[in-house]
Amino acid sequence: MRAFLQFWSDQIVLRLERARFPADRIQQQILQRKSILLPPATRSELDELQGRLETELPPSVLEFLSVTNGVSAIIDYADAPLDFFPCSQIGWLHEQAPGLVRIWTEEPDWPGDSLYFRYGEDQDVIYIRTDYLKRMITLGPVVDGGVFLLNPQVRLADGELEAWDFSVKHPGAIRYRSLPPLLEKYCTDSCWNLDYWSATHEFT
Repeated sequence: MRAFLQFWSDQIVLRLERARFPADRIQQQILQRKSILLPPATRSELDELQGRLETELPPSVLEFLSVTNGVSAIIDYADAPLDFFPCSQIGWLHEQAPGLVRIWTEEPDWPGDSLYFRYGEDQDVIYIRTDYLKRMITLGPVVDGGVFLLNPQVRLADGELEAWDFSVKHPGAIRYRSLPPLLEKYCTDSCWNLDYWSATHEFT
């Protein structure tokens, strides 16, 4: 996890350093720090978080927070300086975005196991169990109806919790067996976005 997070951070910094577009406020801060990572969470912060949620967090999430207590956004947008929250801001979706939960659960959908428990390219983003949204953990801010979530209602044999990239743009959720593959996909997407913005800015 540590090696991957450092790789992710280095790739973002590299792209910002060579970008053809002017750096915004968030990007300037990243360039000054030379990192998108934040200081690690302490043991007491991790214990307090699990106590507050009354949930045993999976190994990958604890390791993630032990390396970086949050991750910076890569663009100054929607008053959201972080893409992933520190311990102090991680909480329940129904408390942080009750309207979003209400809208998505007005007409509950509960696909069967044969449709739901598919991950990777084999899954269809529309097959989500909407009632799960009533008890989901937010890993980052809700931006334009999208948010990274942890699902304590689906714990796999290795102790990991299902992770969601939930967004109205899908529409639904891209679901992962755990947090690491979600982070890897987000790293890839973030790097692609910065490359694209830089390439297209050259012609504007």
